[in-house]
Amino acid sequence: MFQSIILGGANGFGESILLKFSETRYGIIDSYINPKTKKPSVLDYLNNNSINPEYVEFIILTHYHQDHFSGLSKVISLCKNARFFAPKVLTSKSFQFLISAYSKIVSSHNYFSELVEIFSTLKSSNRKLLAISDSSKPIIN
Repeated sequence: MFQSIILGGANGFGESILLKFSETRYGIIDSYINPKTKKPSVLDYLNNNSINPEYVEFIILTHYHQDHFSGLSKVISLCKNARFFAPKVLTSKSFQFLISAYSKIVSSHNYFSELVEIFSTLKSSNRKLLAISDSSKPIIN
């Protein structure tokens, strides 16, 4: 039984997709902050439906727009067994330099700090960013 649940977003801004493969196998695509709870909408869904975050096998960031990665560090932190996939550009030295430089700007509108938190969360849990670059290596079978 495969099911996809689209969470959040309105008018194409900010969506997260929860993929359900079975009662104990899930995947997440992107993250979106629920404006009512101020938490990632996918975590609200998991909590409200008594789904253990450890059942999440992978998390995919499709691209680095704010409405797709907001709250993603919290999702990665709670989904301890999940592999994290993102576009290969996020692993490049020039992009890492850009993130590092912009993250030093003190502003409530500086969304680059979330990317720094994502990398920090991955590092502290001994996980790596896995680049989406090779279609011959499927994320899930």
